[in-house]
Amino acid sequence: TEEENFRGLQEKYPGSLFNYSSEVKKDADGGFWFDFLADCGDGFNSSYQVARQLAQPNINAIYTENGKQRRLPRGQFLLNGGDLAYPCPSEYSYEKRFFRAFEDALPPPHSFRRTKIATKKPDLPVKGWKNCFHDMPTNTTNDAHADIHEMYKGLSTFILPGNHDWHDGLATYSRLILCRDWLGGWLMPQQRSYFALKLHHGWWVFGMDCGMDSDIDVEQYKFFADVAESIGPKDAVIIINHEPFWVVDYDNRKKDDEPSEQNIRELMETHLKGKVRLRVAGDLHHYTRHIPVRKPSSIGRKHKKRRSRSYSFDESMKSEDDDNSKFERPEPFTEENRPELIVSGGGGAFLHGTHTFSNNIKVGKLHYKRVCAFPNEKVSFLIGSLNLWHFRWRNYRADWLLALVYFGIVSSLFPLCGIYQDYESFNPEHDIKLFVIWSFRKIGSLMWRVIASENVSLFWSCVVLSGALGLQVSDKKMHPALRLVCALIHGLSHITAALLCLLFVQSITEWIVQDEIVEISISNDHFNGTHLASSLYENYKTHFFPVLKNYTHPESSRLGQYYAEKQIE
Repeated sequence: TEEENFRGLQEKYPGSLFNYSSEVKKDADGGFWFDFLADCGDGFNSSYQVARQLAQPNINAIYTENGKQRRLPRGQFLLNGGDLAYPCPSEYSYEKRFFRAFEDALPPPHSFRRTKIATKKPDLPVKGWKNCFHDMPTNTTNDAHADIHEMYKGLSTFILPGNHDWHDGLATYSRLILCRDWLGGWLMPQQRSYFALKLHHGWWVFGMDCGMDSDIDVEQYKFFADVAESIGPKDAVIIINHEPFWVVDYDNRKKDDEPSEQNIRELMETHLKGKVRLRVAGDLHHYTRHIPVRKPSSIGRKHKKRRSRSYSFDESMKSEDDDNSKFERPEPFTEENRPELIVSGGGGAFLHGTHTFSNNIKVGKLHYKRVCAFPNEKVSFLIGSLNLWHFRWRNYRADWLLALVYFGIVSSLFPLCGIYQDYESFNPEHDIKLFVIWSFRKIGSLMWRVIASENVSLFWSCVVLSGALGLQVSDKKMHPALRLVCALIHGLSHITAALLCLLFVQSITEWIVQDEIVEISISNDHFNGTHLASSLYENYKTHFFPVLKNYTHPESSRLGQYYAEKQIE
């Protein structure tokens, strides 16, 4: 029978297959709820806010259209899509960024020990807890652990590893997830990095671990293929994995003959053909939903409808300004094996923009359109534009590095003797157009001087250009030649900015002295811009070539001797 086949699979794959289809698991309305989050390991505060909401028995959601509220119950289990700690997995980062956040939101049982290594899962019954089972099984031996979990009233969680969790070969994940019993008040019954859950009304959840290879391995393929054999002909499957390759592959312009998830696609096209209704992933730290659509050329044609399914499609999302004209005016449709695609990576990590990804994507031969995004494209663009200010505000220490590099670029060039007088003679009326022309001419002449004779400035200029080339934009949608040009423009912009700073400092120094804004000991009868710049340069040479020479006795420098002679006169 179906029940016997399921029990046989549980014995064959212990800790990987769980049953949530019993009647006691339904809520009062006959429905079934579960929660999903991913990418929750970026920090304590943000992750704690998400965990705190997940721990609430109910959440009141307000519909913006009519202002009505609906009470959303807490899910009977929590699915975690991976990336539990950034940037690299370690016991310290797991404890501080992940476990402590959930433990503060919903404490574990008093019997929980952080150093305990679980050898028999699940950790049931819980010592000191009463009434935590719907119908406590009479047999509580090790062979009845699956029955105990099915009758458990409390919360459970099933956790997939993400790409950041694989950086140490899954060692930390195995020690703290697979060999620990509790994540706060959520029980962790799984014993492998992948799992399958049987739900009500013929629904299933397949949690797949794609590792670092963008696909499941053969061991997982065999497991899910065996489970698929026990799925009914009208059952439906939800596939959960960490990375949304349907978005990433299209955005990276990956070739159709080299797709990711080849084993997953083979599983969907054979063992799960026509049964996959939904795919959910994280990794991208925002929310989006794509629905399958027909190409414009096929509108009006008859499609063979084998399975009825409705889509919530917002007609206002249609736009003739989409980035790919071949997807104009799509229409939702009903067809076999066309799952909706959801990205939900808002578990507490930093925010990824939604405006940088395509609205319309192609997965294999199937066309999809994005009908929902949070934040929406306009808000995402506005938030992204604020990065220019936030970067300067939060990364002020980078200014010291830029100042050092800029000083290296101009170190061989100053003083620019008489630069302000040169500007006065070129633009006596201070016309803005002539000012721009003069600036570009001087920048060009200084760049040529750097290339021709100034070795130190040339070295630092090469460092800037090399850094710009090494850190060039990685957007594979751009042609390599265009990326190279953008990198060169970026590097030349920094060199130009350094030279502009030099022009400004030298010009402003000569101007404030010539116009007597700052009083100096040299009389105006003997002052000229060339004389001041030469004096500054002589003082610079005396004090820094060799380093620290005459540093404590400035009166022995040439400029000090000059001042002394003037005082005698």
